[in-house]
Amino acid sequence: MTTFPGLASRSALTSFLALGVMSAVGLAADLSKYRNFQLGADLPAIAKRVGATPSQAKVIQRRPALIQELEWRPQPLGPSLKTEAANEVVFSFYDGALFQLAVTYDRYETEGLTADDFIQALSPTYGIAETPTPAANAVQERYADQELTVARWQDSQYCFNLIRSRMARASG
Repeated sequence: MTTFPGLASRSALTSFLALGVMSAVGLAADLSKYRNFQLGADLPAIAKRVGATPSQAKVIQRRPALIQELEWRPQPLGPSLKTEAANEVVFSFYDGALFQLAVTYDRYETEGLTADDFIQALSPTYGIAETPTPAANAVQERYADQELTVARWQDSQYCFNLIRSRMARASG
């Protein structure tokens, strides 16, 4: 499972949330949902909800199982001055069923927010967060793009990670 991590800082860093199916132990609220999206939902249902078609999903792998990704850039419905904090959502499907969401938040909409601010905002929905000490190194990509998990909510089936990317610091 791909995860996206982050580092707490006052600077404007891109933030990620990764919500996915995995074995884990802990107590939390219903981690099978993000907004109105339910893990396990099928590709046609998710595509319809975001105004896309299933054919827009990118095939990542065909064997031994079909892995697909559908990208979505949320926009406010109708004429609105309100901006959307979520910049991009990547839905990942395993044999047609949603198994992971990765949400990238707009750096300008989250500028000045710390990891604690995110944790406080998410905890009423997902329960008490675990905070890895020191922050867990989730992914280290090429070109020194290092991402660290700063908080995690998990239960026996699902894991929800809050991550900040250090890469955004260099770009902005």
